[in-house]
Amino acid sequence: MAVAEDARNAAQKNPDTRALATDLQTRQLQYWLDTKKTPTHVFKLLELGKAGDNLLENPLVMTWLKYAADFKKNVPGTAEDSIRVLTRHYGDEALSKILLEAKVTPSTASVASKLQGEQIQHWLDIRKSPRFVFKFLTLDKAGDKLLENPHFATWVSNADDFNLKNRPIARISVMASSYGDEKLTTILLDAMKTSGTSNLASKLHQEQFEHWLSIQKSPEEIFKFLSLVKTGDDLFDNPFKTWVKYVDDLNKANPDKKTTLMSVLATQYDSERLVKVLESAKNVPSSAKLVKRLELEQKVLLKEALDDVFKRLGLYTIENGMLSSPQLKTFLTT
Repeated sequence: MAVAEDARNAAQKNPDTRALATDLQTRQLQYWLDTKKTPTHVFKLLELGKAGDNLLENPLVMTWLKYAADFKKNVPGTAEDSIRVLTRHYGDEALSKILLEAKVTPSTASVASKLQGEQIQHWLDIRKSPRFVFKFLTLDKAGDKLLENPHFATWVSNADDFNLKNRPIARISVMASSYGDEKLTTILLDAMKTSGTSNLASKLHQEQFEHWLSIQKSPEEIFKFLSLVKTGDDLFDNPFKTWVKYVDDLNKANPDKKTTLMSVLATQYDSERLVKVLESAKNVPSSAKLVKRLELEQKVLLKEALDDVFKRLGLYTIENGMLSSPQLKTFLTT
């Protein structure tokens, strides 16, 4: 068969024999259709399995794709469509890689795009999880420019379609499983500053916020994810208000386990530096109200700390001679 195909290919390249070769090929394909040879069988007969990663550059692939389409019309309901045959031969990930690479080559871009569309639909039909599709589209390796990757929008659409028909899988959880919360947050915050990705990035960041709330991530973790720990004295110039809203929403959902803003900040800044941060923010009108809240929380924390020391030293139980008691001296030097 290989010798015959080689001869036919050579004949098609020769102007004097091209018409005859084309006619013979048409007759051959029609014979295979009449005898119901499956696309899988014809794929082997044309030795396309040997094409490897250069499948779409093989001149016979278009012939085979047309045959597969004709076979599907003649045999309704067949599982022998082109994308299933290719998937069985290469596997999801390898085939996806072939198509992604072929899309950037002008001569194969059109057919690769068409096949990728069929592949995406095939994944939906067999309920392939968005987690796998994310990897198949190599988005787990896209890095800082994830949202600018041309395949990201394809994945988002696939995930949305999947969630409409199946038990929903949070897009943000898929992304976080590859990049981690802190890295993903940085990617989204940066993408929110770029006109071409700002809208989608904002939506995903909101989803991220809601996902954190649903799994009750601690305020300390969110402080880290938002890179607030790295902001230094310019705390209020960064996504601090997003964190404040997170803490407030978390407290509403857990009224018996409330966390104050200052209790977290006190673990990130020493007292002197924290005072400096608050003082500098007082002069910014948009931050003034928040600064007052933090100062009030700071006073409450200080009072609670002093009360705790007072109790531990037993000063509340001394009825007489408190002023001369050694406990009071210890308290005053604490």
